[in-house]
Amino acid sequence: MPEQEKHIKIVFHIGMGKTGSSSVQAALEMSGDALREQRTKYIGMWFDAIDPSFYSHNGHDKFTALDAESMITMAKTFWLYLEEEHSETGINQFIYSNEAMQGQSESMSPFLSHLQQLGADISIICYVRDPVKWLPSAYKQWYLKHKTTSGPLESYRDSARQFIKWYQGPLDWQAAFPSDTIVRNYDACEDVISDFARTLSLEIPPRKIRANEQESAEKLLLQAFFASRCCETYLPDFFEKAVKLKPENAPKVLELLKEALDYSDTPNIIAENSHMFEAYRDRIGFDPRSNTAEPAPSLPDVDDVRSRLLEVVTDLSLGLAIRVRELEETVAGLDQKIKRPSLWVPKVFQQRRK
Repeated sequence: MPEQEKHIKIVFHIGMGKTGSSSVQAALEMSGDALREQRTKYIGMWFDAIDPSFYSHNGHDKFTALDAESMITMAKTFWLYLEEEHSETGINQFIYSNEAMQGQSESMSPFLSHLQQLGADISIICYVRDPVKWLPSAYKQWYLKHKTTSGPLESYRDSARQFIKWYQGPLDWQAAFPSDTIVRNYDACEDVISDFARTLSLEIPPRKIRANEQESAEKLLLQAFFASRCCETYLPDFFEKAVKLKPENAPKVLELLKEALDYSDTPNIIAENSHMFEAYRDRIGFDPRSNTAEPAPSLPDVDDVRSRLLEVVTDLSLGLAIRVRELEETVAGLDQKIKRPSLWVPKVFQQRRK
């Protein structure tokens, strides 16, 4: 094989989060054959090719916690893996994608720098989004849907002041690898997958990737209530499994209010039955009706009722959801601990078996 064909390139796609990273990863995952024809391989989100213990979010945290000397050792192991893949398949471009890297330039620089020393061509690609759009999106994702911090729910105004610091990450990567870092404007991209492919001079087949659905205001508010009641961290599906929300089936507050708390027709109902109350007067000696025509109680203000109802019912229902979820986990734990008894067989059948 000619020397120039042995050249190995590693692309690190580092986010930022909420800039289409999941869509890029899904497109790469589904395009294995097309990428292979272009001598490219998507190696995923984790460095488990170095060590299986580096798989998953916890594994990535373990990897990035290594000191500089250990990172250099990991780079050597990773390089051997890439060389072996190249030798066996002819692949000379490897793509790694994990948005967690965007803020980890300091811990990962020894790893990437040593890969360069070993002969790798490094590219770092990052997408950056308008903070006016990104900050609310980040808060909804990592505080309401996926609760990443324990304790009471933090307000947007407080958490956004922490999230804004994430924009320092791409700057740090650019400072560490000025000629190898590509920062793209997410808002200027019509399609992030196509832009990513063009940036790498790749052809990625167009595929329908499920976009993140826009949550309704009422569902986001319910998630906020839920997060404020559940002090532990949890993954996005925890809320869905606990609450099983179907807002389209919920009755309208104004309709219920009119049905149950609108007493304006009370005088008409009494008038329609005046003969009965006249009988009280004639036969019992008094008329239960008031001598003065008191106006019926007015309909409560729908906005006030809706607001308070939301507070009370949400607190009650989400508190129940959390307790049910805890009960399910407790039962599941007990189920594992209890040894199931063998099937009971009547003595008469036991004797027959003998």
